[in-house]
Amino acid sequence: GYAVNDFYHGIYTRSGLFVLLAILGAALIGLADDWIKVVRERNLGLNKRTKMFGLLVVSAIFAIMMLEHAPTHTELSFTRFDNPGLNLGQTLWVIWAVLLISGSANAVNLTDGLDGLAAGAATFCYGAFGVIAFWQFRYPETYDVPHALDLAVVAAAMAGGCLGFLWWNAAPARIFMGDTGSLAIGTG
Repeated sequence: GYAVNDFYHGIYTRSGLFVLLAILGAALIGLADDWIKVVRERNLGLNKRTKMFGLLVVSAIFAIMMLEHAPTHTELSFTRFDNPGLNLGQTLWVIWAVLLISGSANAVNLTDGLDGLAAGAATFCYGAFGVIAFWQFRYPETYDVPHALDLAVVAAAMAGGCLGFLWWNAAPARIFMGDTGSLAIGTG
């Protein structure tokens, strides 16, 4: 099956673990960028190419792992996986997933630094993702998403983390999220 049974005798799906690993991978890229900025005491961390290459690698590994080890539909649709059901095939789906993940990570990275804009918008997005994933979990006969509950938990955790950041960093802003947080939020 697609469930992993370990870690204090819990059952976790591979999809949930892969999402967490992608978030962690992007956070490590951001941490390297932030670390270089702090050590050199300049506003120049990783160059654009290195950061983008790292994000492309993380997102490609995530997409390939999802195809190989998790129940993944390769159809492009707007309501359910079969409506209209334009099958992208594995290669085109991986390219599409890489573009979406790296693009959203960079978009959140650009909005970071504007007094909670990234965390505020991400809170609403993760809240909506959590509701949608839980809805899919509750109605498995309509939505064929066997890993929906784990994705709902990840979305709720990310929304909670963003809310905590907003609470701590209420106006006037005291800290910036940095690339560690913004790349992780955008990748999730």
